[in-house]
Formats: sequence, C-alpha cells, structure tokens
Amino acid sequence: MAMSCPKCEARMRVVHTQRREDARHRWYRCTECTELVRTRETLMTPEELLYDTPKRNPRGTAHPNAVLTEDNVRALRAARARGVSIDRLATEYGLHRGTVINITARRAWSHVA
Repeated sequence: MAMSCPKCEARMRVVHTQRREDARHRWYRCTECTELVRTRETLMTPEELLYDTPKRNPRGTAHPNAVLTEDNVRALRAARARGVSIDRLATEYGLHRGTVINITARRAWSHVA
C-alpha cells in the first residue's frame, strides 16, 4: 500500500519495520520533504491473543513432506529398543541417520506415544 506524505502529498517509503506481539509498527519517510511518519497495524485483537493459539506447521502425517506414518515411528522406536543399529534402520526406512536418532530420542515425532 502506497502512503502519501501529510505535508507535501509526495510518496513515502518504509524505512523501518518492528513487529511486536499484537501489532506491527512501520516508519515511513517522505521522498521529498523527509517527513517521518509512524504507523501501527494491529495484527490480532486482545481477545485473539488470549484465546487463539499460534499457528503451527502440521505435525506427523498431516505434513505434506511426511515420509513416515505413526505406525512406522512406533515400529522404528521398538526396533531401536531391541538393539537394531541406527544405520540399518535409516536404510530400511529411507531416512537420514540423524533423523532416526532424533525420532528415537523423541526430538522428532514427539507427539507419537
């Protein structure tokens, strides 16, 4: 959105943006008379801040790039508990070694019991 200067009606440009929890503050500077204007754009109402949870990326199989299912994760963790090597599990499931480590340490797929 183009903003015009309150003094000379010339076009203004954004020189600084600061985002806080409830609003975004922008500072505009006029290209002609160097007038500085600050605006405040509300991102969420106070009620939304209290009751609305922040949006997160989808978890598990709901994520579009998910390779595993929850059953695969349970089987992988059970196999690792039986002593199957990390490299063998990574090859079997087509995952990176670090991904298998993160799954078994519950840093990834932590929502799966």
